[in-house]
Amino acid sequence: MIIFVSIKYVPVPMVPQSERFLFRRVCQRSYHIFRFIARYGYKDVRKENHQTFEQLLMESLEKFIDTNIPAPNFEASTSEEASTSEG
Repeated sequence: MIIFVSIKYVPVPMVPQSERFLFRRVCQRSYHIFRFIARYGYKDVRKENHQTFEQLLMESLEKFIDTNIPAPNFEASTSEEASTSEG
């Protein structure tokens, strides 16, 4: 998985926390390449250190994956494996 990270200052005083971090897929799903944008307004103060920033990035990625990527169907693969090992 590759994540491109950029920090962008936008022409508004403050960016709400709910809109601060944006994730987008860069190309086909199979490549697992994403773009992460942290947006700040010109009056926002960046208080977080790099560890906090990394934690926020990972939480945003988890949320993006949970809402945009379907979970694998483990039951189908398990039943297929069972039928091939029995034969």
